[in-house]
Amino acid sequence: MKLAVEKIAFELDPSSLPFESEITQWRAITRSFGRATFLAIPESERTKWIGHPSLSRFRVFSCGYFEKASGHRWERDGLAEGVLIYCVAGRGLFEFEDKRWAVLPGNVLYCFPLTHHAYAADRDDPWSLYWMHLSGPALNEYIRMTGLSKTNPIIHIGQRAEVINLFSSLFKLYQPIPTEAEWLATVTCAQHILAHVALASQQDPAMSQHEAGIQAVIAHMEACLGSNLKLAHFAEYAGLSPSYLCKVFKMLTGRSPMDHFNRLKIREACSQLSTRDTTVKEVASCLGFHDTYYFSRLFKKFVGLSPDHFRQAQRANYKRTR
Repeated sequence: MKLAVEKIAFELDPSSLPFESEITQWRAITRSFGRATFLAIPESERTKWIGHPSLSRFRVFSCGYFEKASGHRWERDGLAEGVLIYCVAGRGLFEFEDKRWAVLPGNVLYCFPLTHHAYAADRDDPWSLYWMHLSGPALNEYIRMTGLSKTNPIIHIGQRAEVINLFSSLFKLYQPIPTEAEWLATVTCAQHILAHVALASQQDPAMSQHEAGIQAVIAHMEACLGSNLKLAHFAEYAGLSPSYLCKVFKMLTGRSPMDHFNRLKIREACSQLSTRDTTVKEVASCLGFHDTYYFSRLFKKFVGLSPDHFRQAQRANYKRTR
């Protein structure tokens, strides 16, 4: 893949305020992406947190999510921030110090502060990624614990539901002009993400060798949503004991196999309830639930509403948006 980038120059000044003026144009930059979340502290607010007496040692001044980021490319020289990227789908390319790395799903990429580096999405299979810009005196110590280094700027942690969920929490917490409490919650969440990356990087290699098998199990679950399958079935499919499947599955996804299977079923139930006129009993039966009451309890556990109330809410929302 040819790396085509538009160069953005910055002064190599360690004391410069970490800020890229291009972030004010993020809507135009991300127009070709499937979806984009972009959150940033305004330049006028950053000085306050850099000089804060107790909340300045670790900072996350911007973060976001890019889905199928077609045409995404960036080159920078001397930004006083580190950029952490977690690729969850698709592919990309990273260039740093005259070396080139492919970026694959499950990879964490780190661009070190005050360096010249470039990265771009693959043209045929553009990446989807979570990212955050980090700075502060404590940053180097956090990065050291993850195992990332200038000679090893990419590590593989696999598909980590807990890391993705923490990014989602980070986005919910993020405020453009935060109070001290909001800022503390935001940076603590970012630290929590790095902690999980650090733990995942120390994962037993025996777990990594099962990752493809677990992805196959998940694909099998997707194909069998109408069946009432048990843990023993998935363990046999994976060629593992039930207890070891649970251990590996939870390590790689953050959930147990049956919890994940039920969540997939409830996701499909939401789709059917939103788009079809079938009864709740028919939806339950279609998804392998012989007990409608059990299905309704499980649905409410995951969605927060009963199936009937969920359908009513979806219809009311549809009428409001017409």
